[in-house]
Amino acid sequence: MIVASFFFALFGLVPIADDLSKTGATAVERRLPILLYVSRSDCTFCRQFEKEQFGPLLNSKVYSQQVIFRELVWDATESMIDFEGEEITRAEFAETFDAKLTPTVLFLDGEGEEIAPRITGYVSNDYFGYYFEAAIKRAIERAQSPDG
Repeated sequence: MIVASFFFALFGLVPIADDLSKTGATAVERRLPILLYVSRSDCTFCRQFEKEQFGPLLNSKVYSQQVIFRELVWDATESMIDFEGEEITRAEFAETFDAKLTPTVLFLDGEGEEIAPRITGYVSNDYFGYYFEAAIKRAIERAQSPDG
């Protein structure tokens, strides 16, 4: 059910990725990374990830001034705007990043380039938090470095 997949957007935890050209421009201007969470409405591992990792991280607001958070619901029917300002389906956008499995967390710069290793899949809480936070910190460093 698509409605269930908008859990985070509906409750204000993370906005849906509707216009990544605008998000990208903000990221470039403020030298911030974009954490793009790719989910599916029928993904039970996504719900587990949201409950055990992503929700608590967002609620803590630890990175709220250092990272731009967005969610891409892979199977949503609405189109979106990509980093080049072109209208595209969400599934097509996910495919350009080879994000075939969910959850996938992408760490992008303002131009849509990956700046930290992506995280694909979620099985358990064991060690995941360490790798998740390490990737976030790496993305912040890359976004703030003069070399990009």
